[in-house]
Amino acid sequence: MTDASKRLVTNWMDYLTMALGFWLFLSPGVLAFNETKAAAWAAFLIGVAVIAISVAVRSKFRVWEEWLAIALGAATVVLPWIVGFAADRKATWNLVACGLAVVALAALRLYTEKLVVTPAPVKAA
Repeated sequence: MTDASKRLVTNWMDYLTMALGFWLFLSPGVLAFNETKAAAWAAFLIGVAVIAISVAVRSKFRVWEEWLAIALGAATVVLPWIVGFAADRKATWNLVACGLAVVALAALRLYTEKLVVTPAPVKAA
């Protein structure tokens, strides 16, 4: 697979992850859960972190960055209960949905990268 076709396969995942980061950053104002300070700060900070990881992955793919995105997404899913703002349903559902999406996209990116980079074994004649 050429570099151009490889980028085409993986680019959409990187851009969608970056869009999730921007959404997380903007969501407290859009969904009006900025009155719950802990939820708003969590969304802001996680949004910035997701954007930063997405930019880093766009510059050069590294497996550890995808694993970091998976860990960040998983932490985002449980954060409302850990920090104590699970009663704010909008904030909780937003963070859980975005966290699951980040995990899924990072896992898919790892899987796709393995398929694209690792050639199939050749059988000896």
